[in-house]
Amino acid sequence: MHAADATIVGSGAWRRALDDDHQGGFRFESPRGHFTARREARRNVSYWYAYRKSQGKIYKLYLGRSSELTRERLDDVAQTLQARLETTSGASAPMNVSDGRLTSNLPLELSSFVGRDAGIATVRQLLETQHLVTLVGVGGVGKTRLALRVARGMRDHFSDGIWLTELASVSEPRIVPQTVASALGITELAGRRIAETLAGELARRQALLVLDNCEHLRAACAELVAWLLKSCPRLTILATSREPLGVAGEHVWLTAPLTLPVDDEPATASEAVRLFVERATEAQPHFQLNPRNADAV
Repeated sequence: MHAADATIVGSGAWRRALDDDHQGGFRFESPRGHFTARREARRNVSYWYAYRKSQGKIYKLYLGRSSELTRERLDDVAQTLQARLETTSGASAPMNVSDGRLTSNLPLELSSFVGRDAGIATVRQLLETQHLVTLVGVGGVGKTRLALRVARGMRDHFSDGIWLTELASVSEPRIVPQTVASALGITELAGRRIAETLAGELARRQALLVLDNCEHLRAACAELVAWLLKSCPRLTILATSREPLGVAGEHVWLTAPLTLPVDDEPATASEAVRLFVERATEAQPHFQLNPRNADAV
């Protein structure tokens, strides 16, 4: 459970150590960050918390019960703590660089991701076989977070990068191609349509393009997407929208709300409850779900 032990997360030794009440802590390290974890007991129930110290300040995040400490969960918290330290210190978000060139403009994940394991796996599988996947759902359901979560986990699949274009603040349909080009660092050429320049730059790239919040620019997005897919055989596009784009070959994935509690299951089996508890614990570290407040939650 310490760095010297090099215990593999998820192994039998790992689970036995977590089940040992005398095991009070461990250190976790990964490419996404590191922290020291400590077991804390509240009302005879054990919870794990992650700690990082920087410039005299201690940062604390809720990890969960022993059964919830998966590698993905530990990575999420490590990255969140790293992002908070960098934000507090004024450091800029790290760029993803390979062979001296920028390969991603995805933003740092400043809060941990809860639930949607099945959805993440399914959307990833779709992106491995489809050229256009659109996450569709009502506003606020979590389409953007899901898209970014999936994209972050697929860097190894796209050797020429993963690029995000945020369209929420764009009001003019005619500047959609310029907005996408700007996100990719592609400049407009005199005498040539920007859509043609964009397609020319992406034609040989094995890249993932994430178009976020397409609903109010649906026609313009559909036109550009259709052009790019026709011109760029190695390009994959992941879009989020309240409605499908209506482009040939589009695979639509309905983004449902987080699961709610079921009568015969504990409240913590609900993704929505776990998210609430996690955010509440981040704001108030002493908060805990108990029979007195479970109905209100």
